[in-house]
Amino acid sequence: MLGHRCDRLRTSEAATAKPLPSAPAQQLGYSSRPIVSAAGHDSVYMSYLALTGMIFIPCKDGINHNEIEYAAPEYVTAGANVLLQVMMEYVKAQ
Repeated sequence: MLGHRCDRLRTSEAATAKPLPSAPAQQLGYSSRPIVSAAGHDSVYMSYLALTGMIFIPCKDGINHNEIEYAAPEYVTAGANVLLQVMMEYVKAQ
């Protein structure tokens, strides 16, 4: 399980930035690590309005954004569980 947050933070935002999704991933027993992603089209525009993040799951043979992309159901479930935990933590913090 890999996590990423768009690093377009101003200094004041960086001081209050929330943890990366790796904490919920690790709490659920999944491996995770921060990565640099070129998938900016997925979050860069929203990052002007709020902190953004992406949760990546492994795809067979590393192929994604392609009609032959395949992610095993257990990886899809793991990604959904991490997203759920991130959302629950966000709601608790409000």
